[in-house]
Amino acid sequence: ATVGLASPSPSQEQTDPMVAARLQTQLAAEKAKKAKEDSAALAKLEKMIKRDMGSRTSYSKYVAAAGLQDGLFHVCRAYALFDDAVGYPQGINFVVMPLLFTMPEEEAFCLLVRLMNKYQLRDLFIQDMPGLHLHLYQFERLLEDLEPALYCHLNRRGVNPKLYATQWFLTLFAYRFPLQLVMRVFDL
Repeated sequence: ATVGLASPSPSQEQTDPMVAARLQTQLAAEKAKKAKEDSAALAKLEKMIKRDMGSRTSYSKYVAAAGLQDGLFHVCRAYALFDDAVGYPQGINFVVMPLLFTMPEEEAFCLLVRLMNKYQLRDLFIQDMPGLHLHLYQFERLLEDLEPALYCHLNRRGVNPKLYATQWFLTLFAYRFPLQLVMRVFDL
């Protein structure tokens, strides 16, 4: 019978201490680089959210008076970290503000996740915004069917619903309308 020579398995080989030390150093450097990149990305995200929190609505004074700015910041940041595909879209703070008037941060975050996933609000904000395009198309058809004179008037002047209705859909009508109306829309 022939006895074949087999190469030793990796576990049987003795590892060169210099190679092991070099690999550990490289791994530590990569981890440090990743941590630095993550920290920079988080700082950039937080800066963007804080900048947008300065956006004014008809009820932003109530948010300030109620001390909800920190909660707004926390919910927006948490969602941006939770859903990489959406991240932090401009306008999401207008969706979160009315939620914070009626519930704590944790519940507002859970409801936001529910709105985004179960009610397809997420489709408004993902790449290429398919939900926004669908809603704008539907709105234009409804305007044409229900108010044909207004539709023709706007159409003749080149006023497309994209020019005025985009912010309505991206903020769930919270951008320009009074708080009482926004809360009513959210109740529906």
